[in-house]
Amino acid sequence: MGTTLASALIAQAHTIQEDAAATRWPDAEHLDWLNAGSREIAVFVADANTVIANIDLVAGSKQTLPAGALSLKRLIRNMGAGGATPGEAPRPSSMREMDSVAPNWHSTAPATLVVKNWMYDPMEPLTYYVYPPMSGATKVEAAYPAYPTAVASVGTAITLPDRFAGALLDYMLYRAFLKDTDIPGMAARAQFHLGQFNTAIGRGTAATIADAEAP
Repeated sequence: MGTTLASALIAQAHTIQEDAAATRWPDAEHLDWLNAGSREIAVFVADANTVIANIDLVAGSKQTLPAGALSLKRLIRNMGAGGATPGEAPRPSSMREMDSVAPNWHSTAPATLVVKNWMYDPMEPLTYYVYPPMSGATKVEAAYPAYPTAVASVGTAITLPDRFAGALLDYMLYRAFLKDTDIPGMAARAQFHLGQFNTAIGRGTAATIADAEAP
Protein backbone atom coordinates (compact mmCIF):
# COMPACT_ATOMS: atom_id res chain seq x y z
CA MET A 1 0.00 0.00 0.00
CA GLY A 2 1.21 3.49 -0.81
CA THR A 3 1.28 6.65 1.25
CA THR A 4 0.00 9.03 -1.43
CA LEU A 5 -3.49 10.22 -0.54
CA ALA A 6 -6.20 10.02 -3.15
CA SER A 7 -7.02 13.64 -2.29
CA ALA A 8 -3.52 14.72 -3.35
CA LEU A 9 -3.91 13.15 -6.80
CA ILE A 10 -7.41 14.56 -7.17
CA ALA A 11 -6.15 18.04 -6.25
CA GLN A 12 -3.42 17.77 -8.90
CA ALA A 13 -6.02 16.69 -11.44
CA HIS A 14 -8.23 19.70 -10.63
CA THR A 15 -5.25 22.02 -11.04
CA ILE A 16 -4.44 20.62 -14.48
CA GLN A 17 -8.12 20.78 -15.45
CA GLU A 18 -8.48 24.35 -14.11
CA ASP A 19 -11.48 23.08 -12.16
CA ALA A 20 -10.54 23.96 -8.58
CA ALA A 21 -14.19 23.95 -7.50
CA ALA A 22 -14.66 20.41 -8.88
CA THR A 23 -17.63 21.65 -10.87
CA ARG A 24 -17.12 19.73 -14.10
CA TRP A 25 -15.22 16.78 -12.65
CA PRO A 26 -16.42 15.93 -9.12
CA ASP A 27 -14.11 14.25 -6.60
CA ALA A 28 -16.29 11.13 -6.58
CA GLU A 29 -15.72 10.64 -10.31
CA HIS A 30 -11.99 11.03 -9.91
CA LEU A 31 -12.05 8.45 -7.13
CA ASP A 32 -13.85 6.00 -9.41
CA TRP A 33 -11.25 6.61 -12.13
CA LEU A 34 -8.40 6.21 -9.66
CA ASN A 35 -9.77 2.79 -8.68
CA ALA A 36 -10.27 1.84 -12.32
CA GLY A 37 -6.68 2.83 -13.06
CA SER A 38 -5.44 0.79 -10.11
CA ARG A 39 -7.16 -2.29 -11.47
CA GLU A 40 -5.76 -1.64 -14.94
CA ILE A 41 -2.23 -1.41 -13.52
CA ALA A 42 -2.65 -4.59 -11.48
CA VAL A 43 -3.72 -6.51 -14.57
CA PHE A 44 -0.78 -5.34 -16.68
CA VAL A 45 2.06 -5.03 -14.13
CA ALA A 46 2.56 -8.43 -12.52
CA ASP A 47 4.29 -7.14 -9.38
CA ALA A 48 2.03 -4.15 -8.78
CA ASN A 49 -0.04 -5.87 -6.11
CA THR A 50 1.33 -9.24 -5.01
CA VAL A 51 -0.52 -10.94 -2.17
CA ILE A 52 1.14 -13.56 0.04
CA ALA A 53 -1.53 -15.41 1.98
CA ASN A 54 -2.98 -18.79 2.82
CA ILE A 55 -5.39 -20.14 0.23
CA ASP A 56 -7.81 -23.02 0.57
CA LEU A 57 -7.38 -26.32 -1.21
CA VAL A 58 -10.23 -28.72 -1.86
CA ALA A 59 -10.33 -32.47 -2.41
CA GLY A 60 -8.87 -33.58 -5.72
CA SER A 61 -6.10 -32.34 -8.00
CA LYS A 62 -7.84 -29.35 -9.59
CA GLN A 63 -7.74 -26.14 -7.56
CA THR A 64 -9.05 -22.61 -8.03
CA LEU A 65 -7.44 -19.34 -6.97
CA PRO A 66 -9.38 -17.13 -4.53
CA ALA A 67 -11.65 -14.29 -5.58
CA GLY A 68 -9.70 -11.25 -6.67
CA ALA A 69 -6.63 -13.20 -7.77
CA LEU A 70 -5.32 -12.56 -11.27
CA SER A 71 -2.84 -15.41 -11.67
CA LEU A 72 -0.47 -17.59 -9.64
CA LYS A 73 3.18 -16.87 -8.96
CA ARG A 74 3.99 -19.83 -6.73
CA LEU A 75 2.94 -22.06 -3.88
CA ILE A 76 5.31 -21.33 -1.01
CA ARG A 77 4.63 -23.94 1.66
CA ASN A 78 2.02 -26.30 3.04
CA MET A 79 0.20 -24.79 6.01
CA GLY A 80 -2.00 -27.62 7.29
CA ALA A 81 -5.77 -27.79 7.65
CA GLY A 82 -5.80 -24.96 10.19
CA GLY A 83 -3.47 -22.73 8.23
CA ALA A 84 -0.98 -22.38 11.10
CA THR A 85 1.37 -25.35 10.60
CA PRO A 86 4.21 -24.50 8.21
CA GLY A 87 5.34 -27.55 6.27
CA GLU A 88 7.01 -28.79 3.14
CA ALA A 89 7.63 -26.44 0.20
CA PRO A 90 5.83 -27.72 -2.91
CA ARG A 91 7.90 -27.93 -6.08
CA PRO A 92 6.79 -26.50 -9.44
CA SER A 93 6.20 -29.05 -12.16
CA SER A 94 4.34 -29.29 -15.48
CA MET A 95 1.25 -31.14 -16.60
CA ARG A 96 3.20 -32.61 -19.51
CA GLU A 97 5.78 -34.05 -17.13
CA MET A 98 3.17 -35.48 -14.78
CA ASP A 99 1.02 -36.89 -17.59
CA SER A 100 3.97 -38.56 -19.28
CA VAL A 101 4.95 -40.39 -16.08
CA ALA A 102 1.45 -41.35 -14.90
CA PRO A 103 -1.40 -40.43 -17.29
CA ASN A 104 -4.07 -41.39 -14.72
CA TRP A 105 -2.47 -39.63 -11.76
CA HIS A 106 -5.53 -37.40 -11.16
CA SER A 107 -7.57 -40.43 -10.14
CA THR A 108 -5.09 -43.14 -9.16
CA ALA A 109 -2.44 -41.32 -7.07
CA PRO A 110 -2.99 -41.81 -3.32
CA ALA A 111 -4.66 -38.69 -1.91
CA THR A 112 -3.02 -36.78 0.95
CA LEU A 113 -3.16 -33.39 2.66
CA VAL A 114 0.39 -32.40 1.66
CA VAL A 115 1.15 -30.83 -1.71
CA LYS A 116 4.35 -32.19 -3.26
CA ASN A 117 4.11 -30.58 -6.72
CA TRP A 118 2.04 -27.85 -8.31
CA MET A 119 1.29 -27.18 -11.97
CA TYR A 120 0.11 -23.94 -13.54
CA ASP A 121 -0.71 -22.84 -17.06
CA PRO A 122 -0.99 -19.05 -17.66
CA MET A 123 -3.56 -19.82 -20.35
CA GLU A 124 -5.89 -20.88 -17.53
CA PRO A 125 -5.00 -18.10 -15.08
CA LEU A 126 -7.38 -18.93 -12.24
CA THR A 127 -6.86 -22.71 -12.19
CA TYR A 128 -3.92 -24.85 -11.06
CA TYR A 129 -3.30 -28.49 -10.16
CA VAL A 130 -1.59 -30.16 -7.23
CA TYR A 131 0.07 -33.54 -6.77
CA PRO A 132 -0.84 -35.72 -5.04
CA PRO A 133 -4.57 -35.01 -5.19
CA MET A 134 -5.88 -33.64 -1.90
CA SER A 135 -7.92 -35.96 0.28
CA GLY A 136 -9.86 -33.05 1.77
CA ALA A 137 -9.70 -29.39 2.68
CA THR A 138 -6.36 -27.92 3.69
CA LYS A 139 -4.34 -24.75 3.17
CA VAL A 140 -1.18 -23.68 1.43
CA GLU A 141 0.65 -20.37 1.46
CA ALA A 142 0.81 -18.79 -1.99
CA ALA A 143 2.01 -15.67 -3.77
CA TYR A 144 -0.32 -14.26 -6.41
CA PRO A 145 -1.09 -10.97 -8.15
CA ALA A 146 -4.51 -9.62 -7.22
CA TYR A 147 -6.81 -6.70 -7.85
CA PRO A 148 -6.04 -3.96 -5.32
CA THR A 149 -8.54 -3.02 -2.64
CA ALA A 150 -10.61 -0.06 -3.79
CA VAL A 151 -9.82 3.32 -2.25
CA ALA A 152 -12.99 4.07 -0.32
CA SER A 153 -12.62 7.82 0.26
CA VAL A 154 -10.56 10.77 -0.94
CA GLY A 155 -8.80 10.93 2.43
CA THR A 156 -7.44 7.39 2.04
CA ALA A 157 -4.05 6.42 0.62
CA ILE A 158 -3.80 4.63 -2.70
CA THR A 159 -3.60 0.85 -2.44
CA LEU A 160 -0.75 0.45 -4.93
CA PRO A 161 2.88 1.44 -4.27
CA ASP A 162 3.65 5.16 -4.56
CA ARG A 163 5.65 4.55 -7.74
CA PHE A 164 2.32 4.30 -9.56
CA ALA A 165 0.99 7.67 -8.36
CA GLY A 166 1.96 9.48 -11.58
CA ALA A 167 0.40 6.78 -13.74
CA LEU A 168 -2.81 6.96 -11.72
CA LEU A 169 -2.97 10.73 -12.18
CA ASP A 170 -2.62 10.32 -15.94
CA TYR A 171 -5.32 7.66 -15.98
CA MET A 172 -7.67 9.94 -14.03
CA LEU A 173 -7.03 12.78 -16.48
CA TYR A 174 -7.50 10.47 -19.45
CA ARG A 175 -10.89 9.38 -18.16
CA ALA A 176 -11.86 12.94 -17.24
CA PHE A 177 -11.09 14.40 -20.67
CA LEU A 178 -12.67 11.36 -22.33
CA LYS A 179 -15.92 12.59 -20.82
CA ASP A 180 -15.88 15.63 -23.12
CA THR A 181 -14.56 14.34 -26.44
CA ASP A 182 -17.35 16.24 -28.20
CA ILE A 183 -15.50 19.45 -27.23
CA PRO A 184 -12.65 20.36 -29.62
CA GLY A 185 -9.25 19.41 -28.24
CA MET A 186 -10.51 17.15 -25.46
CA ALA A 187 -10.00 13.89 -27.39
CA ALA A 188 -6.37 14.87 -27.99
CA ARG A 189 -5.88 15.65 -24.29
CA ALA A 190 -7.42 12.32 -23.36
CA GLN A 191 -5.19 10.50 -25.84
CA PHE A 192 -2.10 12.31 -24.50
CA HIS A 193 -2.74 11.20 -20.92
CA LEU A 194 -3.59 7.65 -22.02
CA GLY A 195 -0.22 7.57 -23.77
CA GLN A 196 1.52 8.85 -20.65
CA PHE A 197 -0.23 6.18 -18.59
CA ASN A 198 0.70 3.40 -21.02
CA THR A 199 4.33 4.51 -21.05
CA ALA A 200 4.48 4.67 -17.25
CA ILE A 201 3.31 1.08 -16.86
CA GLY A 202 5.47 -0.21 -19.70
CA ARG A 203 2.70 -0.83 -22.20
CA GLY A 204 4.03 1.66 -24.74
CA THR A 205 2.01 4.29 -26.56
CA ALA A 206 0.41 2.13 -29.24
CA ALA A 207 -2.87 1.75 -27.35
CA THR A 208 -5.53 4.25 -28.41
CA ILE A 209 -8.71 5.52 -26.83
CA ALA A 210 -10.65 3.04 -28.96
CA ASP A 211 -8.44 0.21 -27.68
CA ALA A 212 -8.94 1.27 -24.08
CA GLU A 213 -12.72 1.34 -24.51
CA ALA A 214 -12.87 -2.12 -26.12
CA PRO A 215 -14.39 -4.85 -23.91
